[in-house]
Amino acid sequence: MAAQDCKRFDFDPILQAHVIAGPDLLRQALRHPDLGVRPPDQPLPPALQGRRFGAIYGQWLRMREDPARNAERQALEQALTALDRRVLQAEAQHQARLALSQSWEAWQWSSLPASLAAMLGVPMSSAADQASLRQQLQALAQALRPEAGPRELDAADQACEALTQGLGRQGPAPLWSGLSLPNWDAAAQALGLLWQSHEAGAGLLGQALLAGAGHEAELLRLAQSPGVIQHTRRWALHDCRLGDSYLPRGTALLLRLACESAEPGAGLSFGHGRHQCPGQELALLMAQAALGVARQALAQGIAPPSWQGHHALAHARVPRLADRADRTESLVLADAELPTERTPTPSTTAQESRP
Repeated sequence: MAAQDCKRFDFDPILQAHVIAGPDLLRQALRHPDLGVRPPDQPLPPALQGRRFGAIYGQWLRMREDPARNAERQALEQALTALDRRVLQAEAQHQARLALSQSWEAWQWSSLPASLAAMLGVPMSSAADQASLRQQLQALAQALRPEAGPRELDAADQACEALTQGLGRQGPAPLWSGLSLPNWDAAAQALGLLWQSHEAGAGLLGQALLAGAGHEAELLRLAQSPGVIQHTRRWALHDCRLGDSYLPRGTALLLRLACESAEPGAGLSFGHGRHQCPGQELALLMAQAALGVARQALAQGIAPPSWQGHHALAHARVPRLADRADRTESLVLADAELPTERTPTPSTTAQESRP
């Protein structure tokens, strides 16, 4: 898309939103104190009202604008900062190997969420555990679609219950211990982290793998331009101004993040301003570990995936990876060369599980 096509602030009657694009205006909108991620007076999508998933969704920090949540944001950031990077990297390598022994699709969709889940004490020691996590996160995704019906909403409620029950069940769980603080919903924030790693993680790994050969860090830089998340929405919580334009309360905005034209890796793929992802460093660390596993597997003879376009997602650009016809033979090599049993290290076992 040409840069001149992006620099506009027009109302789209189909989207029922003003389209915002261009690096400067996008950044202004993302850090604007009067632009929120939910419409004023509608903290939840109507379909989630009274639902188990709705109660979880409404507690996610990225969905809340009130200053009272600042302490909770700080607690979340502290819990993420306190994670031992070596332990997380080792876990990400283990989960990526386990996933890749199944398929490239499993590697793409499981590596990051499964690593986080393990840090949260969710049992994640088998391919079945990973597949269950993917199914649960997909149920949440289906429930957030505008056309979701009772069946999808019931499945999301059940997924929330299963995920919540899994938290802290298997130690060590350093991230779950860090989140288990009084006076806030630790389970909701844990599920929020898992949710944010789902489509965004799959897109990041898919785009990086398709970027070609090279060092993992460089591939991840390329994968972030323009990034996985193509657009996000904001609403004017109060009468305010953006640039030279006046926005009455309730004005809907569509922020076209894919129009960002900054240097690779320096764009808006992890957000900006008040809603910048607090786990950016950890996400890139896990992704680099997963890409390292993929590079080693390819060097050992595992057939690379085929690219079959992109998943039909409303807001994200996630490549669709599939195994080639000769993948069955490569599975034998994967089982032999990519062990799925992990030997605990002193740094791993030293972490405390949930009390």
